[in-house]
Amino acid sequence: MKRMPLGLKLKIKFNFLRIILLIIILGFVLTFYLSIELLNKNDSLYAYYYSLVIQSTFTAIVIILLITIVFFLHRTIGPLDRIENELEKVINGNYYVRITVRKKDVLYSLIEKINKVLEILSKKANK
Repeated sequence: MKRMPLGLKLKIKFNFLRIILLIIILGFVLTFYLSIELLNKNDSLYAYYYSLVIQSTFTAIVIILLITIVFFLHRTIGPLDRIENELEKVINGNYYVRITVRKKDVLYSLIEKINKVLEILSKKANK
């Protein structure tokens, strides 16, 4: 059965991303506001460069945060969808199913244990 890229965990993904996006937007607005206030109070070149450093630092932090979030979601939500689909087959009586994921996935050790349980179930079903 082909794995669906957007399963039941879709709501979790979008709720999590909405919160992160809201935090990022608020951060950009706050950073922009603080930079404008700094430039209005202090019309020097130093204030301009300081404001530029603040905005650049915040932008870099946001980019790193987004890359980390995408990586984390890819390594956790994907295997969760796969576990859910394969366990549904087990519930329907197919005890010979094995779950396969990448070794670098966060849930790899859990999936190994689930596969051992499935192996025990398939042996008991043969008796």
